[in-house]
Amino acid sequence: MPIRQTAKKVRIADLNNGEWVRDEEKGISYVLTRYGDRVARARIMATVVNKFVNENRSYANIVLDDGSDTIRAKFFENVDMVDKVNIGDIVDVIGRVREYDGEVYLLPEIIRNVKDINEEIIRMLEIVHRIKMFNYARGKIQSYAGEIDDKKELEAKLKSEGISKDILDCLLFEEDAKEEKIKDKILRLLEENPEGLEYSKILEVVKGSEVDIENAINELLAEGLCYEPTPGKVKKI
Repeated sequence: MPIRQTAKKVRIADLNNGEWVRDEEKGISYVLTRYGDRVARARIMATVVNKFVNENRSYANIVLDDGSDTIRAKFFENVDMVDKVNIGDIVDVIGRVREYDGEVYLLPEIIRNVKDINEEIIRMLEIVHRIKMFNYARGKIQSYAGEIDDKKELEAKLKSEGISKDILDCLLFEEDAKEEKIKDKILRLLEENPEGLEYSKILEVVKGSEVDIENAINELLAEGLCYEPTPGKVKKI
């Protein structure tokens, strides 16, 4: 049985301004926020500003506004959930994040009416803290680049500095994806230059930090996809 994704507490703008990612190979989809969070299930606290239920009650939606942006929560089977919700209510919604025709929306699983206004303040503080932790963790990862190459050692080091596994999983996944893109660029470049290229030329053509590019080249060498015919020169096998 697949593990259920954690519902991330986010702002609506984080979903709408993020990048929709659909990984067909892994069978997953999510929003990649600007600060690096991967959100497949979201937890949104917002005000209901519109509500619609069709005549035969086969479909309904509510529009949520949290002050940062608006998003629709759509109901296809559990339409009865909207009966307890009215325009002007503040609600806490947990649901899967979906995308259709350029629109990111929610498929709600739980809706809870919020009675205490202080909950909104607490939620915003939680979200701000999480964003700050992402920025802090990214800075730490960059500061250790070239110093700690082993991923497990890096993860242990960052955990010891108070960074949660959830945030590390997102950022290290991001680092892996970036590394794969650099490796692909290097391979394409070497295919276009079958005689091989000097390290300096690869660094000049491939965009990225020197550390990231050197790590990618080392991985390609270790994987047996490339070799060094002479010191300082790389050639594709």
